[in-house]
Amino acid sequence: MSFDFLSRRKYKIANSYSNPKEYAAWYSMLDRCYNTENQAWNNYGGRGISVCDRWLGEDGLDNFCKDMGPPLPDQSIDRIDNSLGYSPDNCRWASAKQQARNRRSSKLITIGEETKSMAEWCEVYNIQYSLVKDRIQDGWDPLKAFTTPKKRTYLNVGDKFNYWTIISKVDDCNKYNCRCKCDKEAIVAAFDLMNNKSIQCKSCSKLGNTYASKNK
Repeated sequence: MSFDFLSRRKYKIANSYSNPKEYAAWYSMLDRCYNTENQAWNNYGGRGISVCDRWLGEDGLDNFCKDMGPPLPDQSIDRIDNSLGYSPDNCRWASAKQQARNRRSSKLITIGEETKSMAEWCEVYNIQYSLVKDRIQDGWDPLKAFTTPKKRTYLNVGDKFNYWTIISKVDDCNKYNCRCKCDKEAIVAAFDLMNNKSIQCKSCSKLGNTYASKNK
């Protein structure tokens, strides 16, 4: 089908068809793929993206509406696989958020038999996008990158680490006043607490945990 034929019918169909939103999506799809003067042509027709025969010709619009069904108010047409053309098997109505995730520049991650964008996996596993992005760039296994909890960077009064219990924070530094199970107090760095570098006071260490163990 030539684009000239489509242009002649454009306003006639737009003014008489009962589904103007579907028509707009259908016409724009063809315009991007077959009109070399369209600003987006280089990213569509110019790189080989085409429209299936069923959606071309005199019955193209009717077939498109039958195959796609009506969109929601915030949806527009989206190709599931951006390397393929427009067809019933490769198209869906999608929100702007979904389409942003489905851009060619989006990072797609496969876990098991499912492939999703990195942003979608972050929602599934409830984890921060920037954290996972850094992990993936560092060569982490994808499943591990999404499922490994973020290390705590802050501590709270009452938190327990081995024999220590935090009783207060030392001002202007990443250290905490801690109480050992033997009731002796000491200042311990947050790094030492979280990485088991300090598990008890020096007195208990010298006693080989004997006193602390008796007072568990």
